[in-house]
Amino acid sequence: MRTMDQFLITLNEYNLCTWYVLPWLGMNFNSFGKENFINSYLIRGAMKVVTKVLDKELCPAVAEHPNFRGSLYRAEEQTTLLVFNIPEMWTEDYRKFLDGKYSQMSEEAKSRIRRISGLRYEEKNDKGELITHAALMALDRHPSLRKKWLEILGSDTQLPEELISVPGDQCFINLEEELN
Repeated sequence: MRTMDQFLITLNEYNLCTWYVLPWLGMNFNSFGKENFINSYLIRGAMKVVTKVLDKELCPAVAEHPNFRGSLYRAEEQTTLLVFNIPEMWTEDYRKFLDGKYSQMSEEAKSRIRRISGLRYEEKNDKGELITHAALMALDRHPSLRKKWLEILGSDTQLPEELISVPGDQCFINLEEELN
């Protein structure tokens, strides 16, 4: 039971936009400092990704990123939101992401995700076995991921076609008031 719990915890550590969208900008959670990084979100109706950090001063290089559009300090949370445009070259992949069609994203998008996300991809563990994070396995609807879900769920009646759910409300942030 412990391994299943760990599987779910690891899979849900951050929103999918952290794993899938940030790499399109050449970044991952380590770009902001692992201890400083809280999560990433999308703004509905806009091709923007927002990264929430504890202190923007701990990641000064991100202000030089070509897609950086500004920051918003949230005093009540004592956090900062860093806003980035998602380049237009990722428009089709972004739409597929929103629809939860991860395996249908372009090979270029999937390759960047595998390389830049910071997740384990075909790395050997202490026993010499190849390990790949579930979020990366979902990009190819890997049979091992399906098998793991069947172990957890007991049947495939609740299993999404792409083996990971469509981005839910937790993947989005409302910034309309702060941006106006």
